[in-house]
Amino acid sequence: MRKLSYLMGRPAGEILTRMNAWVEIAADRVRAQPSYHPISIKEVYPLVAERLSSFPLSGDSDELVALEANIQRTTAALTRNGGLGLYHNGTTDLGRLVFHLTRALKPGSAIETGVAHGVTSAHILAAMALNGTGGLTSIDLPPLVPSEVESQVGVFIPTELRSRWHLRRGSSRQLLAREAQQSADLRLFVHDSLHTYRTMRFEFETVLPYLSRPAVIVSDDIESNRAFEVLTRRPEVTFSAVFRQAGKTSLAGLAVIEK
Repeated sequence: MRKLSYLMGRPAGEILTRMNAWVEIAADRVRAQPSYHPISIKEVYPLVAERLSSFPLSGDSDELVALEANIQRTTAALTRNGGLGLYHNGTTDLGRLVFHLTRALKPGSAIETGVAHGVTSAHILAAMALNGTGGLTSIDLPPLVPSEVESQVGVFIPTELRSRWHLRRGSSRQLLAREAQQSADLRLFVHDSLHTYRTMRFEFETVLPYLSRPAVIVSDDIESNRAFEVLTRRPEVTFSAVFRQAGKTSLAGLAVIEK
């Protein structure tokens, strides 16, 4: 009932988008589930390094350490004050992975769907700042919360990194194709929005034609449907891995695009 109360008064298009999302979630409950054999996220690093020569096997920069200390301080404040919900966030493990991918790929642009407080957003932007190039477009339709709480979207992103960040509020179905088409040297795409088969297939298939080579697609929470499995069968995908993150039971996936 609370979510319905938050929904009332929203624009008609947003109401329809959110209702369609509920239908997609229900449809996935009767779909066939994937059967993955995950590895640990630590095992992913040497496998990716075989394909991306500049991908690091170890080592944390001072900037990465400082960023994660800031995230910890902000998390403590959010825990006291409540709001958007920390459970919507990606893990620091995932953040570090996309940080190192961004450092290796040196993308002119990257796109992510789903932001929450901005764990992956902040890590990508920190890596871009070190690279001296790149901009991140984040597409996000926040969870149904009071409108004033939406100000917490991306709160983990330090002020000095925000000049490279472009937040687009809305669903990926409405915004992703245009943003991908307008992105120069797009080499990184991160899915962390609505984890349904229909939405994930749409996002992967929409962004693929616009990716420069090499590129990487990262997807969180892939275990509830077969969309990531279907992606890995594409001829453009030369390597993929399904992995676990520390302290999280759900699975994530990574696909390297080279063809």
